Amino acid sequence: MKRRKWLTGPSSGQATYSALLRLLRLPACHSGAALDLMRNHMAKPEGDWITTHQSFHIFECIPPWIDWQSKQRTGVGVTDAIRSGINFSIILASACFVEGNFERILLKNINAEAPTSDPLQIRLSEDLRSRVAKTTGSEGYNEIFELVVGRKANDLIGDPELWENIKTFFFRNVIAHGRAVGYKLYFPSGVGGFWEEDFAGGYKKVEDFLLRKKLLESRHIEEASNWHYFSDPVADFFWSAAATFVHRLNQLALPAL
Repeated sequence: MKRRKWLTGPSSGQATYSALLRLLRLPACHSGAALDLMRNHMAKPEGDWITTHQSFHIFECIPPWIDWQSKQRTGVGVTDAIRSGINFSIILASACFVEGNFERILLKNINAEAPTSDPLQIRLSEDLRSRVAKTTGSEGYNEIFELVVGRKANDLIGDPELWENIKTFFFRNVIAHGRAVGYKLYFPSGVGGFWEEDFAGGYKKVEDFLLRKKLLESRHIEEASNWHYFSDPVADFFWSAAATFVHRLNQLALPAL
C-alpha cells in the first residue's frame, strides 16, 4: 500500500522536509532549494518523481531479549527441556541478528547514493534491493557484499576464525525447520550392536566444529539426546560471535553520513 504525504512547506511536514535535506546532503542554508525541488517533484506525475527509501529494522530488540533470556536459564523450576529451548531460541536469534545487520548495512550503502531520476540507475538500484531481500546464508551475503560494498565481508573483517564461527551457526537453517538429527546405522550379521553409522549434513558439520572448539564433550550418537547442541556454552558462544561480528562489520562497512 502506498501512502502519500503532501507538503506545502516546512511547517506542514517538518520531519519529512528535514529528512529530504539529509537525503540530498544539503545544509540548512539550502533549504529553499530543497523545498523547491520537493514541490516540483511532488506536483508532477508519479512516474517522474524521485524515489528514496527508508528502512526500519526489527532486529534491535534481540540483544536485550537475549540478555533477559540468558538470565532465565537458572531460574527455579527451569527443566532441562526449558533450558534447552531457551538456548535454541538464543541460537536462532543470534543468526537473525547477523542477517538483519547484513541487510541493514547493504541497504544503507545502496541508499547512500544520491537520489536520481535516471531510469537505468533506478532499475539497477531496485534490482540490488531485490537481491538483498532474497539473500540468505553467509556465502550469499558474502557475494552480494562484494558487489555493493566492494569487498567480501570476510575480507573486510580480516578474522578467519570469527568468519568460521559465523559460517557455522548458519546451521540454524536446519534447526529453524525442526529437522531431526538422523543417522544410517549398519548392523552386519553375527555382530552385536551396530557396526558403524553414517552421519552427514548440517548437524555433522556443526558437531565437528563444536567438538573442535571443546563446546561439546561427546558426539550426539553417544548421548542420544534431543537437545545435545543446545547447551548454555554453545548458545553463549554463538551469541558472543554474532555480537562481535556485527560490531566490527558496522564499524567497517557503514557508509559515512
